[in-house]
Amino acid sequence: MLSITHGNTPVTEQNCAFPGEYLTGSTNPQEVLQSVFGHTEFRTGQWNAISKILNGEDVIVVIPTGGGKTVVYALPCIMKPGLAVVISPLMMLMCDQVARLRGYGINTCYYNTLLSDCERQNILRNLKQPNCQYQFVFVSPEAVITDSFQSCLDTLSREKRLNMFVVDEAHCVDTWGKDFRPAYQQLGILRKYGLPFVALTGMATKQTMQTISVVLQMANPEVLRLPCRRNNLCFTLVSKQETKAKDQVARIVCSDFDGLCGIVYCARQADTIEMAFELKEKGVLVTYYHAGMEGGERIRNASSWLE
Repeated sequence: MLSITHGNTPVTEQNCAFPGEYLTGSTNPQEVLQSVFGHTEFRTGQWNAISKILNGEDVIVVIPTGGGKTVVYALPCIMKPGLAVVISPLMMLMCDQVARLRGYGINTCYYNTLLSDCERQNILRNLKQPNCQYQFVFVSPEAVITDSFQSCLDTLSREKRLNMFVVDEAHCVDTWGKDFRPAYQQLGILRKYGLPFVALTGMATKQTMQTISVVLQMANPEVLRLPCRRNNLCFTLVSKQETKAKDQVARIVCSDFDGLCGIVYCARQADTIEMAFELKEKGVLVTYYHAGMEGGERIRNASSWLE
């Protein structure tokens, strides 16, 4: 099935803890890598980043999509006692990461507007319970600075049950933080909890890394760049027709990718619907997804693509 999207590819998952907290009981990262994540060895650059995080240092990690980001931040977090707060810019990106971690048997939740007010209050109450089973909570930059979430963090901090803050897609601190998402500029207030910060991004210029460092109040962060070459990817450029460009895309999909699963990215939300219709007319099983859709419809369309 194809997904026509104007945003990130989502994954859905139940937002509740399951019985039993995932405690590795191991102080050996190599053992945790194999027992939890099923890998026998670290990818290039992963251990360097993980060792810095385990040492409690502020770290900026530039790692490409598919480069093993989940292992980089999750492995040291589950080896440390307490809850990790992951700040993520998009609801569906949170759902994707929550599903990924839960797939490894790690108790994880998200706190966002996909939840009702009652559900959000339940999440905060659960997080403050002494026997809380969550090891990660995913939250937007807007939500993490609200009074209600700050109150929850205050409680956890007093009880020494926080272990670190992870800022995912950290380049947004620079590219979105001035106008579009001003909450990014306020994340420095989280420094009052005295915890290390891990900033993760797939792309960052020197200026962007400097902005990340300043906004997150990182005094002397370790900057690590993991290899960005991905041998499983190839790029092909095709000249766009002046007219009937969507028909051209549909013909390429049908001829070159018949029966395969994929994503067609569009410039505008309206284009996702039109492109999906074009492909459906040619017999392709397809759905569309964009940020302007009602939350329930987004979840349904995302789930149908994943299935």
